[in-house]
Amino acid sequence: MDMKQFIMAAAISLLSISTQAQNSGTITYEEIIKLDIELDGEMAQFAAMLPKEQKGEKQLYFSATESVYKNKEKSEEEQANTNVNGMQVMIKMDRPDEVLYKDLQAGKTYEQKEFMGRKFLITGDVKKYSWKMTGKQKEISGYPCQEAITAREKDTVIVWFTPAIPVATGPGSLGNLPGLILEASVGKQLTISAKEIAIGEVDKEQLSKPKGGKKITSEEYEKVVAEKTAEMQEQYGGNGQRVIIHKQIR
Repeated sequence: MDMKQFIMAAAISLLSISTQAQNSGTITYEEIIKLDIELDGEMAQFAAMLPKEQKGEKQLYFSATESVYKNKEKSEEEQANTNVNGMQVMIKMDRPDEVLYKDLQAGKTYEQKEFMGRKFLITGDVKKYSWKMTGKQKEISGYPCQEAITAREKDTVIVWFTPAIPVATGPGSLGNLPGLILEASVGKQLTISAKEIAIGEVDKEQLSKPKGGKKITSEEYEKVVAEKTAEMQEQYGGNGQRVIIHKQIR
């Protein structure tokens, strides 16, 4: 092998190593949820006292074949109590212990959810979104990104993804694009932004499937949430003495 061939082989090898390195890492996102809380009757006067948004941090661990999205750390529940004229308003906002594992090769998901102190384990398929590229571009933390949009139920979903990290995943269920999603907005209620990007090998323990919780289908889980929410509204919403507002970060 002459010197020219050696230099070319070395360059190809370095390019291969660089590409592989971009296929794994950890991203810290900030989630901001806008809270639209409506109170009726005498309780309407307290609306201005309630928080307008909730912030939280989550992390995405990813490799070329799998990813895990979960809370950065378990934070203590935030709670505020107000007692005026014999009426108590208790605002509870917590970050449930939720984990979403994606098997990008098999197209399967394993999701651990927590609701009212109970844990559930839901298996399903990686969601396929019908993205439309807008042609818009911008830079996020030094990474060139492209904009894509789609619709989810009644919301418009706008994301910015980077082909420089060629892994088809992102925060939550978002993904299915030729690059990792660094920024997203879902309607006017939820925004997600990458705050820290650390490219490099990820500990295998961080990429493990969740195992805790009662095995249940997505439809069964939604039924449990609907029934328990209705019970809470009936128990606390109609006696005129106590209102509980319980908001979870998704």
